Amino acid sequence: MIVLIDTIFLINLSEFFESISISNMLLFSIIPLTVELGRTLVELNILSIYKIKRSKQIKKYSNYHFNPKISVVIPAHNEEEYIEGMIESILSCSYLNKEILVVDDGSTDNTQKIVKKYVEKNLVYLFHHDIPMGSKPTALNPFFDYATGDILVIVDADSVMDKNALNKIPKYFEDKDVVAVSGHVKIGSGDKNINNILVELQKYEYHQANELGRKLASIFNIMNGMTGAFLIIRRDAFEKIGRFNEDIKAEDLDITLKLRKLAGKILFAEDAVVYTFCPNNLKSFVKQRLYWAEGEVVSILKHRNIIRDPDYLSRTKIAFMDFSFTEIVLSYAAMLYMPILAWLFFSEMKIEFLGLLAIYLILQSVNFFYVTNSSDSRNFKSFFYMIPLLLFFYGPLTRILRVIGFTKIISSLLYKKISRHFSSIFSSNSNLVKI
Repeated sequence: MIVLIDTIFLINLSEFFESISISNMLLFSIIPLTVELGRTLVELNILSIYKIKRSKQIKKYSNYHFNPKISVVIPAHNEEEYIEGMIESILSCSYLNKEILVVDDGSTDNTQKIVKKYVEKNLVYLFHHDIPMGSKPTALNPFFDYATGDILVIVDADSVMDKNALNKIPKYFEDKDVVAVSGHVKIGSGDKNINNILVELQKYEYHQANELGRKLASIFNIMNGMTGAFLIIRRDAFEKIGRFNEDIKAEDLDITLKLRKLAGKILFAEDAVVYTFCPNNLKSFVKQRLYWAEGEVVSILKHRNIIRDPDYLSRTKIAFMDFSFTEIVLSYAAMLYMPILAWLFFSEMKIEFLGLLAIYLILQSVNFFYVTNSSDSRNFKSFFYMIPLLLFFYGPLTRILRVIGFTKIISSLLYKKISRHFSSIFSSNSNLVKI
């Protein structure tokens, strides 16, 4: 009986797809795809105009006597491989009004031993948890009271700071309305200094996120995603928002949304650079992206009151909705139109489809060449092979991982909510007394 039902269902499903015309399928897939392509085109135009305009302007920041104290805070857990390089890179920065604080989250390797060499020379302050707290926010929050700087720089231990990075930070805070700045994070190499095609694709992704994402968000003051590997926050603003929330994974997105509620400016520091390491194999890469996706959903749901609360600026509301739509809605939409386009490619080579594919390839290629010709990214120009890999492998892969992560955490949250609902019902029923 079950086999018969399954057979009937498959026949009906087959008839359903056969009844859908190619034109209808193209129309269905072209809507979300057009939205994405349209966004890319608008972004490229705005950034190009801004680049031309900025090249003709005099430098906005001119007060080189602005010399706030900077507290560089480094969370570390079993970072013996990287911590010395991070500390040395900060010490090599010529900016003098700084202090370095390392928060060791219960490391079981030689992290403490390495840091103590610098403590003995009075170059670094070391704070330690005997038992690992398990997350960056939980490990860091108790020790911010010991940071005496006007500006807090929170940087991952598995990174290396550019020698001029700290010198570039103060000018952004001359404007009293600036509450935070997202540092410019670039990938130096893969973990263990391994470089392969996966690492190269991530390098390009990071650069694209900075060149097309954070630059544009900084221009319109709509940034929602500072990078957690290099957070730069005005001290008094950090205290106003109550520091990090300790019950959340994506602390960088969460802290950005909390800061947005202060109605101040969040900028992108293009010239303050930190080089980080990235996953060098698919297993680590998948784990990282699922973790990020789950954290994104939790942060967005946690701060959804931005939309309905009249106290928040319209700009903040629009930025939040745009971010949520781009990251979540368009990711799910891609899971619908990408299979349709793939099916059309292999089954029906219609002129309409070829035209759509041509437009998509042209715009994405323009996108690629814009990014590779910006700032110091000219080394990407030799990687022409990356265009098809980005379009047909890496892009779909990252989208699929986001959707899996989103679905996993949404399902978990719904399950918990339903469980609590039924538990309360059964609990209330158990308190009823039969008369």
